[in-house]
Amino acid sequence: MNTSVFIVGKLIELILVIDIKNIELTAEIVRDLLDYNPETGEFTWKVRDKKYCEDDSKWRMINTRDAGKLAGCVYSDGYRYITILLKTYRAHRIAWLHYYGEWPENQIDHINRVRDDNRIENLRDVTQSQNQWNRSIQTGRTSKYNGVVWHKRDKKWQAAIRINGKKKHLGYFVLEEDAARAYDRAALKYYGEYANFNFPIENYLIGVMS
Repeated sequence: MNTSVFIVGKLIELILVIDIKNIELTAEIVRDLLDYNPETGEFTWKVRDKKYCEDDSKWRMINTRDAGKLAGCVYSDGYRYITILLKTYRAHRIAWLHYYGEWPENQIDHINRVRDDNRIENLRDVTQSQNQWNRSIQTGRTSKYNGVVWHKRDKKWQAAIRINGKKKHLGYFVLEEDAARAYDRAALKYYGEYANFNFPIENYLIGVMS
């Protein structure tokens, strides 16, 4: 083999490796590499084109190992992550990119608060504040409901909500459920659809609970 041809070939291989490591992930690339089922939220690896591999042996190895297999794994934080071209991404952001063709502008909120449920209907693009409104109940709380704590001095359940970082008192209640309903009404008023309600929102919309 001509030495100059060999050197040029190696330089092309090197450039390809550098491009893979520094490539900006786009919807086109994601769709080349992964199939996404918006109804189940699952990703599966497609047969990879050679242009996404460093050499023929790695191309064959990756396709033998991955093609047709479920992509990613769930980490200890509850989210599914997928490594694409040497970089790791949260699967819900990849789902958004794959389905809509562009990255989300803000954070992705899982509407049902199940972090690895990446069905497209369960994902919404929200601000950091809106995402915080849909938080699950924190452990160690005195109440099983959002926005409710036991007030030792008055021996009643206290309801409160945070608006723009400031705590707003909603009242004291004998029954824990009444405090939870007070929080829900305030959450509906201030947070709207992004709130994490204690009871089904439909109950308030149709006036079942007074």
